[in-house]
Amino acid sequence: MARLTRLTDLLNPDWGTHNGRYVLVGQTPVPEPNLMKWAFWFENSCRNDGRRVAKDELPGCVVSTVFLGLDHNFFGDGPPILFETMVFADAEAVDQYRCSTWAEAEAQHQRVVAELKAKQPKRRIRVLPQKESDGAAD
Repeated sequence: MARLTRLTDLLNPDWGTHNGRYVLVGQTPVPEPNLMKWAFWFENSCRNDGRRVAKDELPGCVVSTVFLGLDHNFFGDGPPILFETMVFADAEAVDQYRCSTWAEAEAQHQRVVAELKAKQPKRRIRVLPQKESDGAAD
């Protein structure tokens, strides 16, 4: 990868490679080398929920899976990490999982929701016996 040598290199939206920026075309992440195009896409996708893969509200928590738009594989070993599933409880992030593709993100989201549902206490509904009526109006 080329090294930055001038401040103008930082300001050039087409400098070097795509620098870890991705947009979604349908459900497919595509590298976007132009910073301004990426920023415009990202802002619009946030407004119309275009980055959300899934969201489930469970008793006591929310599970949300989104497209990140930036590669979170900071060590460069393996595929880009572009999707994230987070579990929020009391407005605080309590768990996090990341993956590379939309299909993996859907499966990851479903797995996390299923695990959380399995951990929730089962609610038992008891049906109380009806009082026998003697036929007289109360």
